[in-house]
Amino acid sequence: MFLGHFATAYAAKRLAPGTSLGTLFAAAQLPDVIWPVLVLTGVEQAAVAPGDTAFTPLRFDSYPISHSLLTVVAWGAAFGAVHFWRKHRPLDAFVLAALVVGHWVLDFVSHRPDIPLWPGGEARAFLEEPANVILVPLRGGAPDVAKVVDFGLVKDLDQDTDLSRDDQIAGTPLYLAARRQVLSALDTMSFVRRAAPEPRS
Repeated sequence: MFLGHFATAYAAKRLAPGTSLGTLFAAAQLPDVIWPVLVLTGVEQAAVAPGDTAFTPLRFDSYPISHSLLTVVAWGAAFGAVHFWRKHRPLDAFVLAALVVGHWVLDFVSHRPDIPLWPGGEARAFLEEPANVILVPLRGGAPDVAKVVDFGLVKDLDQDTDLSRDDQIAGTPLYLAARRQVLSALDTMSFVRRAAPEPRS
């Protein structure tokens, strides 16, 4: 995701050529610059949990100040205002504020449901229920089961073989939140995803 944030800063350079690339990078990454400070001071929480997601060993438990939509808009407005106060370039200040808010937008569409809209609000995500999830009713009064359906060919880049194996899990199931979902393979073509009870505190 870092590349996506940096890409927006590169693209914004055309709109704000008088602003340094470093300043544009800082704006595009501002929530991630603020986040470790808040984690170190205990205001926000994260944990090292290898395997929790396919991309990072970090589990973001709570980051409502650095990453909620409401506070990111405030961070963006503050960043743009400081730049305008120092440089007196309104377009550049607006671009910088938009880059900060753009960070939240990119996180919202790429993260699992852990991005709050405001501090204390429920964590959300753009793709909480992707289109390849279907509900299958079970007999005997049992609740519906959500099945993740992916079609296509898969090649494991770490293997010498040209084909995927029967026991290989690929596609959407790799990106399901481990702490919120329980995944079990039914066969080579389908997977069951059922809601796991939230741990008691």
